[in-house]
Amino acid sequence: MHAHFTKHGDAAIERAANESPSTYLKVLAQLVPKELQVEHSGSVISKLSDEQLSAMIAALDVQMQEALAIANGENAKVINAQAEPAAKEWIAPAPGAPYRKANPKSSARELEYARGYASRRRAALKAQ
Repeated sequence: MHAHFTKHGDAAIERAANESPSTYLKVLAQLVPKELQVEHSGSVISKLSDEQLSAMIAALDVQMQEALAIANGENAKVINAQAEPAAKEWIAPAPGAPYRKANPKSSARELEYARGYASRRRAALKAQ
């Protein structure tokens, strides 16, 4: 029987699927067991006590929280450093260099005033 199924089984299954799909599906459903019994035979987990299992679960929970914190950047390394104080005197840009205002959304009138102020300031610094 095994040799016959090995030789003609593919054709028989194909024919059953084409001629009677409902019977084909019924046979497939009958092949699946109704209840599946799973046992831990010889595994490490079956030898552990309930206290040991709960300790393992707690340790895994801590590891998962640490991994999530790292992924969210909560435990990022912080470098303690202090910024050096900026120079107190105002340094004028090089002559002929374009003046750039910190706020580029300024109006044309404000930009013209800033350009004039910068040129007067440069002239005053040169005079000193």
